[in-house]
Amino acid sequence: MSKQAPAKNAEVQPYQRENLIKLQSWVDREIRVSFSGGRQITGILKGYDNSNNMLVDDTIEYIRDKNDHYKLTKEKRTLGLIFLRGTMILTIGLADGLEEIECPFPQAE
Repeated sequence: MSKQAPAKNAEVQPYQRENLIKLQSWVDREIRVSFSGGRQITGILKGYDNSNNMLVDDTIEYIRDKNDHYKLTKEKRTLGLIFLRGTMILTIGLADGLEEIECPFPQAE
């Protein structure tokens, strides 16, 4: 079989992955993020991309216990504007409470 080249006028659409979480509704709202390794921050979501990389402003990190890295202390430090790498994020949520999101997976009836 011979392979045919696409027609000259045909548009080639790049593959774009859709986010499971609709972060657009969280822009300019305070979020809480936990990372692999135990770090946690809160801050104002300013932007994101399809890989869940995020730009967060007014960021505060919660300091971990020196003996147990998964236990948080009452200490905090201000980080300001930071870039979060999506591959390191474990959880993302609104800092001011819970918001129900639509389940992205097909449900059996």
